[in-house]
Amino acid sequence: MTVSKNQIELKTGTHWIEDSCVHSAFFIPNGCPMIDSRMIREHIEALDHFLDDNLRIPFLIDLTSSESVFSFDALKTWGQSNKLNAYRSAEVYVVDTLADLIFLKQHIRLNKLDYPARVFQSIIKAKDWLRKLGNNHHSPI
Repeated sequence: MTVSKNQIELKTGTHWIEDSCVHSAFFIPNGCPMIDSRMIREHIEALDHFLDDNLRIPFLIDLTSSESVFSFDALKTWGQSNKLNAYRSAEVYVVDTLADLIFLKQHIRLNKLDYPARVFQSIIKAKDWLRKLGNNHHSPI
């Protein structure tokens, strides 16, 4: 893991803060079929140490660089993490395949998430939704 002031790099992804939002890009390492629960827990721990304890911030997860990156268990672990829920005010996933769109919409629908969440096929639309959500809830976006 590599940590700088505004960015964390792990073997399976990168996280950084930009435009008052945590941006995450995940990718599948060579020799692995997808990111599993063990790998996602590494991301959760890294973000827990990286983020300010008093911060409530939206998360933007960019999955456009790889298809079907999360196992269902990894996605559930990510979405229901109490550590991340202490920081997360909302979450958007950006995908480029119909399969990922359906998979993530199913995740949002079936799991009781403690924050608003949506799936988009455009980063611009995802950021617009976060801005509108922030304006409606008086939280910084």
